[in-house]
Amino acid sequence: WTVLGVPGDTHEALINEEGQIEVDKGAFSLEPFVIADGKVLTWADGTHTQSLRDGHLPIAVVTREMKDAGLRLTITAAASGPAGESVLAATYELSNTSNATRDVDLAVALRPYQVNPPSQFLNMEGGVSHIARLDGRDGGFVVDGSRVVIPCHSPAEIAFWQVASI
Repeated sequence: WTVLGVPGDTHEALINEEGQIEVDKGAFSLEPFVIADGKVLTWADGTHTQSLRDGHLPIAVVTREMKDAGLRLTITAAASGPAGESVLAATYELSNTSNATRDVDLAVALRPYQVNPPSQFLNMEGGVSHIARLDGRDGGFVVDGSRVVIPCHSPAEIAFWQVASI
């Protein structure tokens, strides 16, 4: 796991080796899925490498190679801003590594699971993070009235966002 945060901030995210991001300590996570040819591809359908952007910047990068499907998913995450007002940003880049033209979907699920599993104790118990309420607002989502997730596309676009012919 890699901690994502800015110096002096009490908020810290966590990204695991497969690219799942726990957005704050004990909070929900964002987990990417790829739908190709009607099949849902998860972290288990690829091999993963981890790195820092440009080899040294404090920007976590996880690359998932799905060789059987001819696809590559790159997840990049970092926090920025002043302590107490920082934001977490994550990008998902899906690439076709085969010679065939493909239609695929990328889904990023907001899930009640923490990156920190119950079997691993890191200053708090991990496992499940209860989500009591999820509201749509201003093109994004508000989780439990306080954590805001703002996608680069509106929720309606995201629900059916298709990465066509990559």
